[in-house]
Amino acid sequence: MNMQDLHRMLQPIEHWNRKILAVLWVVFGFAVCIGIVHLVVVGEAWKHILVGSVLLPIGLLLVVIGVSEWLVRSSPVPKDWIFLVAADFIAVCLLICNPELPITASVFFLPILISVFYFVPKKVMYMTVAACLTLLAVYGVDPPLRAHLDVADLITFIAVLLVGGFICVQFMQRSVEMVAQLQLSIEANQDLMVQKIMMESVSKRDGLTDAYNHKSFHQHLENVLRQSDAQGTPVHLLIFDIDNFKRI
Repeated sequence: MNMQDLHRMLQPIEHWNRKILAVLWVVFGFAVCIGIVHLVVVGEAWKHILVGSVLLPIGLLLVVIGVSEWLVRSSPVPKDWIFLVAADFIAVCLLICNPELPITASVFFLPILISVFYFVPKKVMYMTVAACLTLLAVYGVDPPLRAHLDVADLITFIAVLLVGGFICVQFMQRSVEMVAQLQLSIEANQDLMVQKIMMESVSKRDGLTDAYNHKSFHQHLENVLRQSDAQGTPVHLLIFDIDNFKRI
């Protein structure tokens, strides 16, 4: 079994698409909470915080997720790429709107983790590279981010993203190996069960006539006598003595 076989086994994935979209809405709620906390904690003018850290990211996320919802319902574009691109845009929005929180760069793990749901290593590698390049692009065009995130931290974030993507790919490959081993184990157990049933059948029948043998007769007789004792019913035994049986 290879990755393509396991991917076909996981189809259809429509129910996961809805769950992934729900995850994007959860991220939206998380962004709202961050904006509210930022509004309460940071000691700046509340109007500036309200616009820059609450209303702007909320509005951008609403647009991104709303467009994703529309594309999922009406566009022929593959849904997996819609969610992956949307997750990348969400990461960009959160980082641009919160440059004073460099840890926000870790949200670029979101498109990588979402790509894992589709169990296609190429998608994970593509999204890992895309997340790193997008982070570099945002860092290059956003002066406030450069003011709060130095080059060493940027390199560290990119290294963590690359290692995370590599671990995700290895996890999928290990999952394929485990599924293949499980399938082989199930097939081996099935073969053993078939062989056991055949051996039991052979041991209970006469090789020449295919009739039940002496051993089978006593096993059946024990069961009948046990049932007779439990139910209080009589048992009748009819015996035939056939001469020249081999000629029949």
